[in-house]
Amino acid sequence: MADIKNFLYAWCGKKKLTPSYDIRAAGNKNRQKFLCEVRIEGYSYIAMGNSTNKKDAQSNAARDFVNYLVRTKEISPSEVPALGVSVPDGGNEEGEDQDAKATLESEEVDLNAGLHGNWTLDNAKARLNQFFQKEKNQTDYKYSQVGPDHNRSFIAEMTIFVRQLGRKVFAREHGSTKKLAAQSCALSIVRQLYHLGVVEAYTGQTKKKEGETVDVYEVNLSDDVQHQIHSIVQELGIQIPPPPQDPNSPVSLVQGKMAQFEPSQRQSTAGVVPWSPPQVNWNPWTSSNIDEGPLAFCTPEQISTDLLHELNYQLEQDKNLQTILMERSQLPVKNFEEQIMSAIHNNPVVIIRGATGCGKTTQVPQYILDEFVQAGKASECNIIVTQPRRISAVSVSERVSFERGEEVGKSCGYSVRFESVLPRPHASILFCTVGVLLRKLEAGIRGISHVIVDEIHERDLNSDFLLVVLRDVVQAYPDVRIILMSATIDTTMFREYFFNCPIIEVHGRAHPVQEYFLEDCIQMTQFVPPPMDRKKKDKDEDGGEEDVCFFVCFIKLGAKKLIVTSCLATNIIIFCVTLNTKSYRQKVKLFTSHNNMTNYATVWASKTNLEQRKGRAGRVKPGFCFYLCSRARFEKLETHMTPEIFRTPLHEVALSIKLLRLGAIGNFLSKAIEPPPLDAVIEAEHTLRELDALDCNDELTPLGRILAKLPIEPRLGKMMIMGCIFNVGDAVCTISAATCFPEPFINEGKRLGFVHRNFAGSRFSDHVALLSVFQAWDEVRWIRTRAISAKGMTLVSPLQLILFGTKKVTSSGEVVELDDWIKLKIPHDIAGGVAALRAAMEALVVEVTKDPEYIRNLDPTNERLLNVIRLVSRPSSAGINLMVSNPRFGDGPRPPKMPRTDFGGGGEFRGRGGGGYRGGGGSWSGGGYRGGGGYQGGGGGFRGSGGYRGGGGGYRGGSGGGGFRGSGGYRGGGEGGNGGRGFRGGWGGNRGGY
Repeated sequence: MADIKNFLYAWCGKKKLTPSYDIRAAGNKNRQKFLCEVRIEGYSYIAMGNSTNKKDAQSNAARDFVNYLVRTKEISPSEVPALGVSVPDGGNEEGEDQDAKATLESEEVDLNAGLHGNWTLDNAKARLNQFFQKEKNQTDYKYSQVGPDHNRSFIAEMTIFVRQLGRKVFAREHGSTKKLAAQSCALSIVRQLYHLGVVEAYTGQTKKKEGETVDVYEVNLSDDVQHQIHSIVQELGIQIPPPPQDPNSPVSLVQGKMAQFEPSQRQSTAGVVPWSPPQVNWNPWTSSNIDEGPLAFCTPEQISTDLLHELNYQLEQDKNLQTILMERSQLPVKNFEEQIMSAIHNNPVVIIRGATGCGKTTQVPQYILDEFVQAGKASECNIIVTQPRRISAVSVSERVSFERGEEVGKSCGYSVRFESVLPRPHASILFCTVGVLLRKLEAGIRGISHVIVDEIHERDLNSDFLLVVLRDVVQAYPDVRIILMSATIDTTMFREYFFNCPIIEVHGRAHPVQEYFLEDCIQMTQFVPPPMDRKKKDKDEDGGEEDVCFFVCFIKLGAKKLIVTSCLATNIIIFCVTLNTKSYRQKVKLFTSHNNMTNYATVWASKTNLEQRKGRAGRVKPGFCFYLCSRARFEKLETHMTPEIFRTPLHEVALSIKLLRLGAIGNFLSKAIEPPPLDAVIEAEHTLRELDALDCNDELTPLGRILAKLPIEPRLGKMMIMGCIFNVGDAVCTISAATCFPEPFINEGKRLGFVHRNFAGSRFSDHVALLSVFQAWDEVRWIRTRAISAKGMTLVSPLQLILFGTKKVTSSGEVVELDDWIKLKIPHDIAGGVAALRAAMEALVVEVTKDPEYIRNLDPTNERLLNVIRLVSRPSSAGINLMVSNPRFGDGPRPPKMPRTDFGGGGEFRGRGGGGYRGGGGSWSGGGYRGGGGYQGGGGGFRGSGGYRGGGGGYRGGSGGGGFRGSGGYRGGGEGGNGGRGFRGGWGGNRGGY
């Protein structure tokens, strides 16, 4: 509620007024209250508010005055901040304010303004207004809110028509405030106009935003570290720029490239994925020739005849199959079979729109296959069907195989990541995810007669990419057949995109589904809220008679109830489902290109999404569907969700475009059904050039080809390659894979808990924690503990920032500044030497990706380079001591519940220890049994001296005192694994030590 006071202050400030708050105590001593009155000069109204604390009393009074201003129509109701929930002082309000401030500051960061004519958030909106005045055109922003009230954010979008180009320009951006969303939207449009040649580059001086002042951090390096840095720089022959004579004119320490990929000989032109009809000796599912077995020498007529005889025999002899055929004939889509087949014969592209549960997903592929087999043309038919999710592809293939009286893998199979059951090479159906099909496109779609894209309403990035590819394929190869299917498709847009192709509407649903909204539940239960006769401090007790029951119909035992999520929104058949409960919100990923920022927001689901979820009930019997929203809220929902291509980075799909040799990235994406903003395309190309994935001709480099084939984000892919160079490929692959999924920790609050600190050791690193969790799981295959969540933060040293983490490194002689923000007091030549190591490391990556065998036989210079980088990456090299001495931080797992005879901190009951659970200074087995200042850790503890079963720093080891299986670093370090100071012991630890 604190923001209502700020809102009132801001409103008064515009009118040059100041609100006056008068607070006095009220109530009796047993229940102290505070009464606040607000007066504003020129207004006779006196606002009043009261609460148990002064802060909330002021907020309540401010809201009372704002409500008065709304009643007098001096303020619009939409401008008033939403009513929040008041919490007592001393909570986490300060932390939430800091989080909001940090989010706002991060959103205003602009990393690549130089790519877009130096247009930024500060100057773009004014330039857009000038453009509107010149063109005599005014277009308003369209705003929408996302997220719950306590974490609300905004989306601003705008479409303008540019007369000079005869085309429209669209932008849609996200921001934590309405103002920031509008600024981001204007920035996107101006940058697109700049790249289209309509708007000039910004020639004024860009204002440097005054941020929070960061103190200079002094970096202390040992003489040995400085000597090794100087030595390797001289050996590599790198010249460090001299320090500037004028401290006000800093010099850049970032070196140019020492090695780069040779540019491609010629630029590839816009291409098309190759296609060919089914052939006798070709297996389309493995993209290989059939050189062995009887199929290698069969003619098309022999294959077709054999499959026809097999089908006829099965129809005559299999009674179960005949029963299944009777059930299939009852589906609504059966009435449209002839119409569907006729449209497919006569048109290269057909759109089928049918209600959920009508049978289109399972029946249409079988109609096509059976017709070819019965016509004696079985060898000419192979069908691939895409599904948006793995579970859909697997379950639908199993269902189709069941309906054909076969096992999966005969005439029907599936292929998803890490799992495939491929069907026979001829007259077969393959269900797969869109991502799997895109991977297969590298070898072309040879041997495929029909491509069915199901659930095209999903509009994810891969689906939009596939539609562009198929559109080009149809133009180049008219004999291929494309079938697009969905229950909630925007038929007009897709029909125009695919050359006015025919649309077949399949009416009817297998079984009726009755819908209920929240007001229906209240009406049917005749619920009346109880009178508010209790005092505010009284809390409602669970189990009261007035509790609301939303499930108004009692489902008999044996019937399934389904609470539907997005994973169950497509083609999942669950028998006997009668009750379907649907949430009206979902979490989506939002991306802003100007600051390379990705976040997740809870948004309203679309009507089409809810319609899909409703279809999970009513497939095999009548059912119910409960919407957890009112009818009014449902009517205000958007019809379709925003396509993912507008809210996700494009560099991954850009790599796929170059891998498939489809031409220029921008030209290809401009052919999408809804093209992405041009500035996002430019950002994607720039990101790939920075990674050295694209050369100067925008063609794939050897590194780019590797990254394009890795099923992971390109930056993480390059990290994996560098991990292999440093001989930690296994650990880096584990961390890379773990960062692509939700954390394995359970969030129990904002503060870090014992388990995360335990797994992170003394490195304060979530990445080390992820690696530790995987290794613990790999050893025991079971983790019994609950943990908390942390968002990918890792402690890095100043030297690591210079080496890995910054784009801009400047020196004024005595102070080195990183990205115009972090200031380090470090010798100029040392900072220049560390920055030079980056260029040498990138040159090594170039050589390794050209010839991966090179990594096995590195020359002595590169070996020393890797050793120096390892040395520089140690926190101790920058003077950082990672020894955790605070016993509250608990270096080991949380102890179990203490028995009554355990006195905890004053020494264990059997203990001989001084401080901490089961340990302390002076206990047996070396400075505390299993720890000195914390469970299984601390000073001179069990199998080590500190950290997680280790020394003073690092996971299972460290720089202090010799840890578990080593003395420093990860399972070893300065003196190697299974060595160090003492065999499995520290300074006076268990099993001795020296």
